[in-house]
Amino acid sequence: MRPPPMLSVLVRAVMVALYPFTGLIRCGKWGAPYRRKHAAAGTKYEKIVWICTTFNSLGKVECDSQQIPEDILDGLAAGLGGTDGIAEILVPEAKRLVFHMKNGQTILREWQNLSRRQSWTPEMREATRQKSLERSARKRNATERYDHSGDHYAAETEHI
Repeated sequence: MRPPPMLSVLVRAVMVALYPFTGLIRCGKWGAPYRRKHAAAGTKYEKIVWICTTFNSLGKVECDSQQIPEDILDGLAAGLGGTDGIAEILVPEAKRLVFHMKNGQTILREWQNLSRRQSWTPEMREATRQKSLERSARKRNATERYDHSGDHYAAETEHI
């Protein structure tokens, strides 16, 4: 059963207020709308992205468009005066957006993902450093045991 028309309008107004890109982004390949998605939810890599609904439901075989991190969209839209002046955002190819403005202007913008180096937090760096130190210590211990004991088999079977 479909909700009454007024309820649909109300739900859409709430969604646009919460997520200003709702209904603005379209895939350049199929014309499908983009939707908001939590990528890698519950992990340290969690981020919010906008993704083509065809790609999200049918996969890369059907649509090879890329997801767009929400922070990238926020920055690009802010540079154009916010989402209020945007009529539509078309995604013609990877890392390229065409903004169709309400005043009739068309603006092309290209974007880049943050490098992995920039996305690491100090906590992530320290955890990786500790793991590397532990690996080095295990490797050093295995080599020392091999050199001192002469037991070739023990050194080869130790998991490094």
